[in-house]
Amino acid sequence: MQNPLLRIILCGQSTGVGKAVIDGLKPEIEVSRFFTSIEEAKRDIPLILSGQISKIGKLDEDVEKLGTQKFDTIPQGIMLGGAYSVSDQQTINDSFKGISNLKQVPFFFSDDKIEMPPLGPKYGAAILKRAREALIDYSKLSEDEQKDKAGKVIWY
Repeated sequence: MQNPLLRIILCGQSTGVGKAVIDGLKPEIEVSRFFTSIEEAKRDIPLILSGQISKIGKLDEDVEKLGTQKFDTIPQGIMLGGAYSVSDQQTINDSFKGISNLKQVPFFFSDDKIEMPPLGPKYGAAILKRAREALIDYSKLSEDEQKDKAGKVIWY
């Protein structure tokens, strides 16, 4: 893969949906790490964002193989799938407390107030389109504009 516009961490409920999302984000967006467990996300995301890669835990093989596991550049955002709530985002954010040298990044969250097709193939395509657009739009922001979004939720 050529250099992506953006590297992210993705949290999703299942490996099947995760794989489809990861494939749909390529080549512009690279998923460095994919999580299906809030506990594993709380444990590892602070380590990844602070560059403590050697300390991150092992994931189930089916989950781990979905992300590139490339951490030469700290991911620039965290995307939470529809199975995650704002309180899950806050739980992950709370795990950042007390971590030194942690790079604050935005959380990308699906806005359930936007009308969508019913669950099924059309829903998946529509949500993926919105996610891609939000991530690519973010990648085009200036460094200062990106810093302004650090630690905040970007709704798409």
